[in-house]
This record gives sequence, C-alpha cells and structure tokens, in this order.
Amino acid sequence: MRIGDRKKKRMEEAFPDDFDDRIMPGDDLLPDDFVPEETPEETKRGSGRRRTQYREAAVRDISKSLMEDEAIPEESSGRPGGDGKSGRRGKRPRSRALTLIGNIFKFILIVLLVLIIGSGIFAFFQVRAILRNAPEISPAQFIPSEAATYIYDADGKREQKLTLPEANRDLVSIKDIPKDLQHAVVAIEDERFYKHNGVDPKGIARALVKGLTSGHFSEGASTITQQLLKNSVFPDWMKETTFRQRLERKIQEQFLALKLEKMLTKEQILEDYLNTINLGAGCYGVQSAAYRYFGLPVSELSLSEATVIAGITQNPTAYNPITNPEKNKKRRTEVLNAMLRQGYISQSQYASALADDVYARIQDNESKVDTTSTIYTFYQDALIDQVMQDLEEQ
Repeated sequence: MRIGDRKKKRMEEAFPDDFDDRIMPGDDLLPDDFVPEETPEETKRGSGRRRTQYREAAVRDISKSLMEDEAIPEESSGRPGGDGKSGRRGKRPRSRALTLIGNIFKFILIVLLVLIIGSGIFAFFQVRAILRNAPEISPAQFIPSEAATYIYDADGKREQKLTLPEANRDLVSIKDIPKDLQHAVVAIEDERFYKHNGVDPKGIARALVKGLTSGHFSEGASTITQQLLKNSVFPDWMKETTFRQRLERKIQEQFLALKLEKMLTKEQILEDYLNTINLGAGCYGVQSAAYRYFGLPVSELSLSEATVIAGITQNPTAYNPITNPEKNKKRRTEVLNAMLRQGYISQSQYASALADDVYARIQDNESKVDTTSTIYTFYQDALIDQVMQDLEEQ
C-alpha cells in the first residue's frame, strides 16, 4: 500500500461519517475551562460556533500527527479525571515483566543473604566449640623427653647405644646446628617462618590455588610451628580417618600456633622442631640423622649434607637417602633451588653442592654401621642393671 493510500485510510478511520456526533479525540487538547474570545455574531451563534472551532483545532492536530506518521490515540475521552488510557497501553506488559523479574531477583538475593548469614553464624559456633576443646600447652612440653642413651669406654668412645624405636634421638642446641641446615629446613618447609606469627595466610592461599588448578591438594600449608605442635601435642594425628577429625585438628593447630609464638622465640621453636622430626631410618632429630647417614655430629655437616637431611622431612620413608637415593637427590635439588631463590646461598655455593657426590659417602658410612646387633655383652648387661637400680633408688 502506498503512503498516500495509507494516510487516506487513516484519515477515514479518524473522521467517520458520524464525526459530528462524536466526542473528538482533539477535544482533550483544550482545557475544560477554555473560553474563546467571542464577537457579537459568535454570541448569537452560541455554542455551535465554539464546537466548530474545537473540531477545527482537533482536525489540525490529527492532520499534523498523520503527516509526521505518528500513531493516532485510540478513542477515549482523554480528559483529566478520565481513565487516561492512550496508545501507550502497549508498553505496559513489558513494564510488568521487568517488574516481575526485578522482584524475583530481589527475592533470590535475600535468600542468598540469609543463607550466608546463617552459615556464618553456624560456622562461628562450631569453631568456638572446637577451640574450647583445644588442649592446654606449655613451653616445657615441646622439649623432647625421650632420647638415646650411650655406653662409653674409659677413653670416651661409644660402646653401645641404648634406645627405644621412638626415642632414637640425640638432643642438640640450636647453636650447634649449622646455619646451612637451619636455612635449608626453613627454605623448603616454611619460607616465611621468620615473618609470620605461627600461621601463614599466604601459604594457605598458595596451597589452595595450587590444589584448585592441579586438582591435587598435596601441598601442605602448615608452618614449622604447626608441625611442632602436631608432633608434640597431637601424636595420634596419623590415626585420623575422617575429614572432620583432620579439620578440627587443623583449626586447633592454628589456634595453638598463635599462642606458642607468644611463649617461645623463633630460635626455640626451630630448635625443638629439629630435635623432634622424623628423619627416616629410625632417626629422630638432626643429630641422630647426621650420625646415621654421615657418621658425623650435626655441627660438622657441609651444605651438601645438610640439604640431604632437609630433603627427608616431607616423607621420611620415600626420601630416605640410603634406600631411595634418587628420590632424595631430586628433593635435595628442590631444597637447593629454594635456598638460592630466597637468598640463603650464592650461585657458586649452589653449583658446588650439586656437584658433590654426597650419596657415595652415605653408602660408604652405611657399610660401617651395624644395625643388626642387639646382643649386649656381660659387662653391658651388668652396667644396665646397675644404672636402672640406681635410678629406682633415687
């Protein structure tokens, strides 16, 4: 249909045959109290003339609307106080739909907010109950109470070692532990040990991100302080079978770690830790491990030898340098990389340690160690009985 035909049809729809008898859409364009200026002749004609003027004004407005190709309002009084319905009624369904969507969205937000607040309150009371059941701690309980006993001859040479499997350790002061060994353990186990207050939020976040990206939550986030607590206060941690048990212990560990850091210095914590840890081959503590693997006191260990021992801590069985030298070598390289990255050693020290054939010395020392003899001589048996009797009398 051509534009002219379309406009003609709209004019016919706007002005039907009974146009004069209807209330025109244009009537609502003038206020109800509008009174045009009248001449004497118009006064005689009365309201008929005024109605004609109103209609002419309406025709002009509707014609203008048609020329601008605008929609003609539907038939309605359109006067103030009327129902006010016009051509805009087509927009109302969309407005109602948007309002409905907005209400649904608000409802979902309110439900989520209630769930978050409720979960937070529940978690708060659960954590408070767990902390209320945390054990009491004191500085003395972190010093190992069990250690090996030795029988010496008249010249001060060791004749026999007396120990239980879980007490094969020799206590040593932190000042007798080489700095290289201290730094090696800190670098690979807890690089922010000297900066945090017992709990390392950055380490926890790193382990969480690595676990989410790799799908394996194998990297631990426990600090050295927490590990000392685990070994000393929670000795049955390996018997945990459920996630809840592990979670409760972790929460208590972190809580107690904050308390322990206020009781002991960093050097005291590190000393107790290095005297407590399991270092494979039945050794507990760095002094016992130094004698077992190198036949030397810990104070005489080189950088290369210190990194061998530091590499054992994560898994004493898997990284045993006697039975699994290749695995320990790989872990030892990780220790050296961490020390170099954190500034504990120079590039030349790093290269020298890597070039050292330390595992040959370990195997040579192993051939000299008698790990099978449990038979004491008559003299040794008599000495043990005498010592036990003296201890009972005291």
